[in-house]
Amino acid sequence: MAQKFLERALEINADNPRALETTASLLLEAGQIEKAKQCLGRAITVQPNQGHTKYFSLAQLFNGDESLQIYRQGIRLVEEVLGQLEASEAKEARKECASAYCAVAELYMTDLCDDPEAETECTNR
Repeated sequence: MAQKFLERALEINADNPRALETTASLLLEAGQIEKAKQCLGRAITVQPNQGHTKYFSLAQLFNGDESLQIYRQGIRLVEEVLGQLEASEAKEARKECASAYCAVAELYMTDLCDDPEAETECTNR
């Protein structure tokens, strides 16, 4: 049923970021990774400077440097808005940002372990 509502929302406005992100979540649950990547990529294209969660979701679907760059964009967005958030929202945003930093460290310990900056990046952040 949710899929039908999302399809209808995207028929009305194919560039609705919320509908694109929700559709991506639904597609991920259905195992349709490539379609989910397309939805998240479109959501980022439509609204690149708002909504860090789409960046964090998309980053998990890539490896190596691509994933790193996407995580960094999401982290940048969180850090830009932290001062504008209410206490409870800021607390949640900090948690999400910390998780993203952990994911970046994990990238440097796995996919990017041969990168000459790997150790520096992990210790300086």
